Amino acid sequence: VELDVPSVVNAVVGDMDEPHGDSSCVPTWLVSRAAARRVKVVLSGDGGDEAFAGYATRYSHNLATETLRRWIPGGLRRGLAGGLARIWPRSGRLPRPLRLGNLLDNLSRDLEGAYARDMTVVRPALKARLYGAGLQDALGSFDSTCVLRDAFDRTRGHDPLSRLLYVDRHTYLSEGVIAKVDRMSMAHSLEVRSPLLDQKVVELAARIPSSLKIRGGTGKLCLRKLAAR
Repeated sequence: VELDVPSVVNAVVGDMDEPHGDSSCVPTWLVSRAAARRVKVVLSGDGGDEAFAGYATRYSHNLATETLRRWIPGGLRRGLAGGLARIWPRSGRLPRPLRLGNLLDNLSRDLEGAYARDMTVVRPALKARLYGAGLQDALGSFDSTCVLRDAFDRTRGHDPLSRLLYVDRHTYLSEGVIAKVDRMSMAHSLEVRSPLLDQKVVELAARIPSSLKIRGGTGKLCLRKLAAR
Protein backbone atom coordinates (compact mmCIF):
# COMPACT_ATOMS: atom_id res chain seq x y z
CA VAL A 1 0.00 0.00 0.00
CA GLU A 2 1.37 3.36 -1.02
CA LEU A 3 1.41 5.90 1.80
CA ASP A 4 1.45 9.66 1.53
CA VAL A 5 4.00 9.94 4.33
CA PRO A 6 3.96 13.75 4.74
CA SER A 7 0.17 13.79 5.10
CA VAL A 8 0.24 10.90 7.58
CA VAL A 9 2.89 12.58 9.71
CA ASN A 10 0.94 15.85 9.58
CA ALA A 11 -2.20 14.03 10.77
CA VAL A 12 -0.28 12.28 13.55
CA VAL A 13 1.17 15.56 14.82
CA GLY A 14 -2.28 17.14 14.82
CA ASP A 15 -3.93 14.22 16.60
CA MET A 16 -1.17 14.02 19.22
CA ASP A 17 -1.86 17.70 20.03
CA GLU A 18 1.41 18.24 21.89
CA PRO A 19 5.13 17.55 21.40
CA HIS A 20 5.88 13.85 21.73
CA GLY A 21 9.22 12.19 21.16
CA ASP A 22 8.10 8.65 20.28
CA SER A 23 8.22 8.03 16.52
CA SER A 24 6.10 4.89 16.97
CA CYS A 25 3.14 7.29 17.03
CA VAL A 26 3.15 6.91 13.24
CA PRO A 27 2.73 3.10 13.02
CA THR A 28 0.30 3.20 15.96
CA TRP A 29 -1.85 5.71 14.06
CA LEU A 30 -1.75 3.54 10.93
CA VAL A 31 -2.53 0.29 12.78
CA SER A 32 -5.40 2.00 14.57
CA ARG A 33 -6.80 3.24 11.28
CA ALA A 34 -6.65 -0.26 9.81
CA ALA A 35 -8.24 -1.88 12.89
CA ALA A 36 -11.03 0.70 13.07
CA ARG A 37 -12.24 -0.41 9.65
CA ARG A 38 -13.22 -3.78 11.12
CA VAL A 39 -13.71 -3.41 14.90
CA LYS A 40 -14.42 -0.77 17.51
CA VAL A 41 -12.53 -2.24 20.48
CA VAL A 42 -9.11 -3.92 20.65
CA LEU A 43 -6.87 -5.29 23.41
CA SER A 44 -3.35 -4.03 24.08
CA GLY A 45 -0.43 -5.50 26.00
CA ASP A 46 0.63 -2.08 27.29
CA GLY A 47 1.90 -2.23 30.85
CA GLY A 48 3.30 -5.73 30.65
CA ASP A 49 6.86 -4.61 30.05
CA GLU A 50 6.83 -2.12 32.91
CA ALA A 51 5.18 -4.54 35.36
CA PHE A 52 7.00 -7.77 34.51
CA ALA A 53 10.39 -6.54 33.21
CA GLY A 54 9.87 -6.93 29.50
CA TYR A 55 12.61 -4.56 28.32
CA ALA A 56 15.12 -7.30 29.04
CA THR A 57 18.09 -5.84 27.18
CA ARG A 58 17.86 -2.44 28.87
CA TYR A 59 17.13 -3.84 32.32
CA SER A 60 19.91 -6.43 32.03
CA HIS A 61 22.40 -3.69 31.17
CA ASN A 62 21.12 -1.55 34.06
CA LEU A 63 21.48 -4.40 36.52
CA ALA A 64 24.92 -5.47 35.26
CA THR A 65 26.18 -1.90 35.55
CA GLU A 66 24.72 -1.61 39.06
CA THR A 67 26.62 -4.76 40.06
CA LEU A 68 29.87 -3.24 38.80
CA ARG A 69 29.19 -0.05 40.76
CA ARG A 70 29.15 -2.05 43.98
CA TRP A 71 32.63 -3.40 43.29
CA ILE A 72 34.33 -0.17 42.27
CA PRO A 73 34.81 2.70 44.76
CA GLY A 74 32.70 5.74 43.88
CA GLY A 75 35.57 8.20 43.42
CA LEU A 76 37.55 5.84 41.21
CA ARG A 77 34.45 4.89 39.25
CA ARG A 78 33.38 8.47 38.56
CA GLY A 79 36.87 9.67 37.71
CA LEU A 80 38.29 6.75 35.75
CA ALA A 81 35.14 5.52 34.01
CA GLY A 82 33.98 9.07 33.28
CA GLY A 83 37.37 10.03 31.83
CA LEU A 84 37.54 6.93 29.68
CA ALA A 85 33.98 7.51 28.47
CA ARG A 86 34.91 10.96 27.16
CA ILE A 87 37.76 9.64 25.01
CA TRP A 88 36.40 6.22 24.07
CA PRO A 89 35.63 5.93 20.32
CA ARG A 90 31.88 5.67 19.58
CA SER A 91 32.04 4.36 16.01
CA GLY A 92 29.42 1.82 15.00
CA ARG A 93 32.17 0.07 13.05
CA LEU A 94 33.83 -1.14 16.21
CA PRO A 95 33.31 -4.81 17.09
CA ARG A 96 30.45 -5.08 19.59
CA PRO A 97 32.71 -6.17 22.52
CA LEU A 98 34.67 -2.92 22.10
CA ARG A 99 31.64 -0.59 22.15
CA LEU A 100 32.15 0.34 25.78
CA GLY A 101 31.52 4.08 25.59
CA ASN A 102 27.95 3.96 26.87
CA LEU A 103 28.82 1.41 29.56
CA LEU A 104 31.68 3.55 30.86
CA ASP A 105 29.51 6.66 30.81
CA ASN A 106 26.74 4.94 32.76
CA LEU A 107 29.24 3.37 35.15
CA SER A 108 30.47 6.83 36.12
CA ARG A 109 26.92 7.79 37.18
CA ASP A 110 24.53 6.48 39.82
CA LEU A 111 21.51 4.35 38.91
CA GLU A 112 19.28 7.41 38.56
CA GLY A 113 21.73 9.33 36.38
CA ALA A 114 22.40 6.36 34.11
CA TYR A 115 18.66 5.76 33.65
CA ALA A 116 18.11 9.43 32.79
CA ARG A 117 20.91 9.27 30.23
CA ASP A 118 19.50 6.13 28.61
CA MET A 119 16.00 7.57 28.38
CA THR A 120 16.99 11.03 27.14
CA VAL A 121 16.91 11.74 23.42
CA VAL A 122 18.15 15.35 23.52
CA ARG A 123 21.10 15.32 25.90
CA PRO A 124 22.71 18.39 27.51
CA ALA A 125 25.44 18.81 24.89
CA LEU A 126 22.87 18.88 22.09
CA LYS A 127 20.60 21.22 24.05
CA ALA A 128 23.49 23.65 24.42
CA ARG A 129 23.84 23.72 20.63
CA LEU A 130 20.11 23.92 19.89
CA TYR A 131 18.86 26.36 22.52
CA GLY A 132 19.22 30.06 21.88
CA ALA A 133 20.60 32.38 24.54
CA GLY A 134 17.12 33.62 25.47
CA LEU A 135 15.77 30.14 26.04
CA GLN A 136 18.83 29.11 28.03
CA ASP A 137 18.47 32.20 30.25
CA ALA A 138 14.77 31.48 30.77
CA LEU A 139 15.46 27.86 31.75
CA GLY A 140 18.26 28.82 34.10
CA SER A 141 19.35 25.81 36.13
CA PHE A 142 16.21 23.81 35.36
CA ASP A 143 16.95 20.14 34.72
CA SER A 144 14.21 18.18 32.95
CA THR A 145 15.38 14.94 34.56
CA CYS A 146 13.96 16.16 37.88
CA VAL A 147 10.79 14.24 36.98
CA LEU A 148 12.79 11.02 36.97
CA ARG A 149 14.61 11.95 40.18
CA ASP A 150 11.31 12.56 41.96
CA ALA A 151 10.09 9.11 40.91
CA PHE A 152 13.34 7.48 42.04
CA ASP A 153 13.10 9.24 45.41
CA ARG A 154 9.87 7.31 46.07
CA THR A 155 11.66 3.99 45.59
CA ARG A 156 14.40 4.30 48.21
CA GLY A 157 15.10 0.98 49.92
CA HIS A 158 13.90 -1.23 47.09
CA ASP A 159 16.04 -3.41 44.83
CA PRO A 160 17.34 -1.89 41.56
CA LEU A 161 14.93 -3.67 39.20
CA SER A 162 11.88 -2.76 41.28
CA ARG A 163 13.03 0.85 41.22
CA LEU A 164 13.47 0.86 37.45
CA LEU A 165 10.07 -0.72 36.88
CA TYR A 166 8.38 1.80 39.17
CA VAL A 167 10.00 4.76 37.43
CA ASP A 168 9.14 3.33 34.00
CA ARG A 169 5.49 2.93 35.02
CA HIS A 170 5.21 6.44 36.42
CA THR A 171 7.07 8.26 33.64
CA TYR A 172 7.72 6.42 30.38
CA LEU A 173 4.51 4.36 30.46
CA SER A 174 2.09 6.93 31.84
CA GLU A 175 3.38 9.99 30.00
CA GLY A 176 4.55 8.31 26.81
CA VAL A 177 3.15 4.92 25.88
CA ILE A 178 -0.38 5.35 27.22
CA ALA A 179 -0.75 8.89 25.86
CA LYS A 180 0.48 7.75 22.45
CA VAL A 181 -1.83 4.76 22.15
CA ASP A 182 -4.84 6.60 23.53
CA ARG A 183 -4.58 9.55 21.16
CA MET A 184 -3.58 7.63 18.07
CA SER A 185 -6.44 5.16 18.52
CA MET A 186 -9.09 7.71 19.43
CA ALA A 187 -8.16 9.66 16.29
CA HIS A 188 -9.98 6.80 14.53
CA SER A 189 -12.69 6.29 17.18
CA LEU A 190 -11.03 3.03 18.22
CA GLU A 191 -11.10 2.01 21.87
CA VAL A 192 -8.00 0.29 23.24
CA ARG A 193 -8.29 -1.67 26.48
CA SER A 194 -5.18 -2.74 28.39
CA PRO A 195 -5.88 -5.63 30.78
CA LEU A 196 -2.29 -5.67 32.08
CA LEU A 197 -2.85 -2.14 33.40
CA ASP A 198 -5.65 -3.33 35.69
CA GLN A 199 -4.87 -2.11 39.19
CA LYS A 200 -4.97 -5.61 40.69
CA VAL A 201 -2.59 -6.95 38.04
CA VAL A 202 -0.11 -4.11 38.61
CA GLU A 203 -0.29 -4.53 42.39
CA LEU A 204 0.26 -8.28 42.06
CA ALA A 205 3.24 -7.72 39.77
CA ALA A 206 4.75 -5.29 42.27
CA ARG A 207 4.69 -8.01 44.94
CA ILE A 208 6.46 -10.59 42.77
CA PRO A 209 10.22 -10.80 43.54
CA SER A 210 12.51 -9.35 40.88
CA SER A 211 14.31 -12.70 40.60
CA LEU A 212 11.13 -14.17 39.11
CA LYS A 213 10.79 -11.44 36.50
CA ILE A 214 14.14 -11.40 34.70
CA ARG A 215 17.02 -13.84 34.52
CA GLY A 216 19.95 -14.27 32.17
CA GLY A 217 18.77 -11.57 29.80
CA THR A 218 15.24 -13.00 29.55
CA GLY A 219 12.41 -10.85 30.83
CA LYS A 220 8.75 -11.46 31.65
CA LEU A 221 9.62 -14.82 33.19
CA CYS A 222 6.30 -14.99 35.06
CA LEU A 223 4.25 -14.36 31.94
CA ARG A 224 6.35 -16.75 29.86
CA LYS A 225 5.85 -19.57 32.35
CA LEU A 226 2.13 -18.85 32.51
CA ALA A 227 1.85 -18.84 28.72
CA ALA A 228 3.83 -22.08 28.47
CA ARG A 229 0.95 -23.91 30.16
